[in-house]
Amino acid sequence: MDPTTGRVQIRWVGENLVIRPGGPEVDVLYETSLISEVGQAMYELAQQNPGKHLVVNLDAVRYASTEMLAKLVSLRSRVERAGGRLTLCGLQPDVRESMRLLRLLPLFDVTEDLNAALGGADPQLWTSTAEHPKIE
Repeated sequence: MDPTTGRVQIRWVGENLVIRPGGPEVDVLYETSLISEVGQAMYELAQQNPGKHLVVNLDAVRYASTEMLAKLVSLRSRVERAGGRLTLCGLQPDVRESMRLLRLLPLFDVTEDLNAALGGADPQLWTSTAEHPKIE
């Protein structure tokens, strides 16, 4: 079973914490309350899991507002200050283009898909959440 915080799916693959905004209403991250919910969930996970590799899988997000992109920049800073690493994967064309136009792509480790973000680890081999109780 994968833990879910509102509209954010959370899973562990080995020592990699995978965060995936998902659901039909999340494919467009423009609404302030939705952005706030997704951002808060990501911030809390980063704070609860310092020094870990966080992977934000955006494969279900077709569009993201500049407010959402700013949340990702802030998340990157928080993760790095705590000694961790942040990777974005699965960027849809419009999200990637927005990040390129805003010159944000060089700030992030960006991979094409979840498999690449996990360094070749099989994303189907989810680790039990019992091994990582901070996200239960």
